[in-house]
Parts: sequence; structure tokens; C-alpha cells
Amino acid sequence: MLDGIANPFLEQVAGPVPITLRRLRDAGPSAIGQAVAVLQASHIRPDGSLARRYEQGRLFDELYDSVHARTAGQARFYVAQTAEGGRVVGVAGYRQAWCSAFGWELSYAGVHPDWQGRGIGQALIRIRLSGIRLEGSDGDFVIVRAARPETYRRMGFSPCMGDPNLLVGKVGALGEGV
Repeated sequence: MLDGIANPFLEQVAGPVPITLRRLRDAGPSAIGQAVAVLQASHIRPDGSLARRYEQGRLFDELYDSVHARTAGQARFYVAQTAEGGRVVGVAGYRQAWCSAFGWELSYAGVHPDWQGRGIGQALIRIRLSGIRLEGSDGDFVIVRAARPETYRRMGFSPCMGDPNLLVGKVGALGEGV
């Protein structure tokens, strides 16, 4: 809490192992490398390959820039860390959409396979939506391409352009279903 107001950059996830969500820039020096490893582990294909966007150098640059660069439109990332040891077990980002001044994009997201099914992914969605609410307005839209669109549908997102994995929603109406 900050002066009686919930800190939008810090959230606790209940469970047998305490997890804290925080901005990547506040997570410590080893967090970028750990976040890269989590994103790769959570997006590895059955044949062991990764899509180009999950290549180590590309991910490292994106995450590093989010911490150290100060440019408009730069992605903001959150990590889920264990309370003991600060191990990164989840990571997710968002940014202003390139297509509209009134839009936001939920970008890279992943929870390490050993930590999935504990509500960490849903908590990462909620904290990103909280960040967007602080920066945007209720009339803004949020867009996401999701491998598991049902989670986003429960939160108020709707399929977009006939693609069940491309979802959109209005900022003021999102996040209530989880």
C-alpha cells in the first residue's frame, strides 16, 4: 500500500509458495536474464524450437531496453518472483499500440512450466491492466494475441477480425472475470 492506495507496481499472489509481482526495473540485476529464460521455457515448441521472437538476443534486447531506455512507446514488463530468493517464474509486458494513440498491446507473456496452474498468469494479466488503467483511459482499447484466449475472454476481451486468438477489449470493461 502507498498512502492507503494499493501499489499498482507490486502485487502478492497467494499460494503455497509466496509470489510477488513487480516491475522488471525493480526486480534486481539478474532478473532480465531470468525473464528471458522463463519466456523461452514457456514458449518452446514440441520439436524443441522457438519462434524467432523468442530468440535469446532478441528477448534480452527487448527486456533490457524496457529497464534502461526512456522512450515513448517502450514496453513495460512485470515479473513474478518467489518471495524467497527472488527467482523469476513469470514475466509479462505491455506497451502502447503502434496503430493508435488510444490503444494498448499486451505483449510477451509466460510462466515457467514448473509454475503454471497457480494463478500467476492471471495475476500478470491483472497487473498489466492496472498499469494500463493508470496510463490510459477507460475508452482506450487493449489488444492481445493469445495462445489461450479463454482466459482473456473471461476478463472481457472479445475475438477480433474473425481470429479467435486475436482479442480486443475496452480498458474500463476489462479484468472483472478472474
